[in-house]
Amino acid sequence: MKFNYKKLSLFLLLPLLTSCGSTNKIKYDKEDYRLTMEFKDETFAIEQITDLHYGCYSNIEEMNNFVKNKLIDKDADLLILTGDSFLSATKNIVDNLISLLDEIGIPYAFTYGNHDLQGNYPYYYINEKLMESKVAKFIDYKDDDLDGLANYYIDLVDNDKTYYRLYIIDSNSYYFSNFTYKYDVIHDDQLEFIKEVSKDNVKGLAFFHIPLVEYVDAYNGYKEGKYEGFGDNFEASCIGYKNNGAFDIFKEANILGTFVGHDHLNYSSIDYNGMILSYGVKSSKEIYNDDEILGYKKITLNKNEEGFSLSNIENVFLSYE
Repeated sequence: MKFNYKKLSLFLLLPLLTSCGSTNKIKYDKEDYRLTMEFKDETFAIEQITDLHYGCYSNIEEMNNFVKNKLIDKDADLLILTGDSFLSATKNIVDNLISLLDEIGIPYAFTYGNHDLQGNYPYYYINEKLMESKVAKFIDYKDDDLDGLANYYIDLVDNDKTYYRLYIIDSNSYYFSNFTYKYDVIHDDQLEFIKEVSKDNVKGLAFFHIPLVEYVDAYNGYKEGKYEGFGDNFEASCIGYKNNGAFDIFKEANILGTFVGHDHLNYSSIDYNGMILSYGVKSSKEIYNDDEILGYKKITLNKNEEGFSLSNIENVFLSYE
């Protein structure tokens, strides 16, 4: 089951069909997209939150109560929102969630899904609010030459050594052709950016919204016993419209795991040809969900581990009530 955005009113689609950026694009240095966090202790805990879908149809008070009192693991070092935090939202709804996360006070990173721009606010409004936040770990440049609205990385460091790199990537929204649409992919210029950043070979994880095409083969192989993993998928993977080699580029970049959202009934994590392909757990009841599959993905990084494995990942399920 997949929400059909075609039923949305025209004003929600306009941000996806028009370009709001400057025509004079600037190429920034890769260091301009770098943020850092301290990896002080032996472990670093990440909570992946995905597909909240705050919108004008939502019971905002009820959702805020769930997010604040149940969804957020107060022991997490970093929250990462992997897209579709909003759908059919307004400025006030965007402000509400950012204010709530700021109030909670745990650093958080944000990337876009296919629905976040389908709201009644300017194209860069979410980014502007995130850049104003004192808690958000977010950076973007209105006039840069990279596709998408989130292309940055967070280095986890201690004593000037980077132990892990977290790539926060915009997998874009829709690919339009012949009056139809498919889901988009991470664009070639974004992949070139990752190749440039990864030249120092720091081990990394990548967070974005729309799954790579390899997620299909990974899950089929997992069910056949070919690949190790855990969790399950109860709907078909709604992948991007083409394979542009992102998986191979990620492997060359020493990215050991990818974490996506998008498909609300999927929560598998599979070790596929040397890289873990993982779905987050749907983090709200909005649009569609299964009440038994509601919560978040916990990722624990160990400072002195050489690699990254399925044992570093956990599905955490919650009751909404």
